[in-house]
Formats: sequence, C-alpha cells, structure tokens
Amino acid sequence: MALNKIEGCNYYSYQEGLLGYLYYIESGIVKCNNANSTYLAIEHFSRRGFEIDWLNSNVGRRQLTVTLPEHLTQEESLSVLGKTKEELYAQETEDKRKVREEIISRNVDNSTGKVITEKYLRELMSTLNSVVNKDRTNISDWFNKFNIEAIRPNAPIIVVSTKPKKTIITEGRGLIWKLFEKGELRKLTKEEFANKMGRVNN
Repeated sequence: MALNKIEGCNYYSYQEGLLGYLYYIESGIVKCNNANSTYLAIEHFSRRGFEIDWLNSNVGRRQLTVTLPEHLTQEESLSVLGKTKEELYAQETEDKRKVREEIISRNVDNSTGKVITEKYLRELMSTLNSVVNKDRTNISDWFNKFNIEAIRPNAPIIVVSTKPKKTIITEGRGLIWKLFEKGELRKLTKEEFANKMGRVNN
C-alpha cells in the first residue's frame, strides 16, 4: 500500500512513482514533495472524490487543502487514497459492472416474470431469423411485443410501411437495446400486446 501512517505522528505519507506527499487527515492539509507532485496530487485526490479547497490551498507553496468525499468515513477515505492507479481502475471497473448488473436486472419478460439478461435478449434476437422471410407485418409485430412506447411515446409502435425489412429490423433493434441498457425493457404478454395494438389502432 502506497499510503503509510507515520509512527507517532498525526499524518500519512504517500509515495508512488513521481507522486509523493504528506497528508494531515484532521485538517485536510496535503504537503507535496515538489511542484510536480503538487499537480499529480490534485489529480490523485480529485479522481478519488476529494474536493480541493482552492481558497485555502497554495499551489506555489506545494500545499493543498482537501475535504473528504461526503459518502466516505475517514477510514474509508484512507483506503481509497491508498489504492494505486491500477487498483483504483480495477475498483472503478468492478463498481461499473455492479451498477450495470443492477440496471439490467430491471429488464423483465412479463409473460414469465424472469429477468431479460443480455444472453436471453440475444437469444430472442436470434429468433428474428425465422421472421425475416415473412412480411413486414410479422417483423413489426415482433418488435411491437416489446414496450418501445416507453422510449418514444409519440410513436408507440413500429408501423407497417414500405421501408425495407432491413431498415425496420435496424430501427427495432436500436429501440430495444436502448431500453435494455436503461433497465426499462419489457416483453409484453399476449394480453398486453393485444391491448396495446388495440389502443393504437383505434
């Protein structure tokens, strides 16, 4: 760990590559080793969610004043500061993965109550192959069985038109993936689909 508590002192020492500083956690003061470290420290603390108090900082004297991220305790903030760039990147990647998983878990197939995972959606998309050789109504209906009205309420269905089949498929795929990435995709039940088409066509 690049951040170390100095025995018998009220500050921590950090050294990684060209970045070196002393951090007084109670006052939020950061004393940097040199001018280069000062600029690296600004990026270092900012990337980890700390606010730079510019009013009380003096870059020329290689001293910064920082405030803890609101959502972190002192102990947690020290853990974050102690991470190397590689460790921080790995943590950020893991956090993004967890956030995306939580979002994806909100996509639901209403007819089964199951989550529409990315794998499941790709499997559903593969069934388009059996529809492509049919007419435009079949292709449009395939996409209309999803809640595309949630993303474009003014045009709630893909209408049958003279558009090439490939264009209809590209349009439909785009709408479905957008809803999926937002965690708002629903595959309608037969009753929901029938009611939706009835409302639009009346």
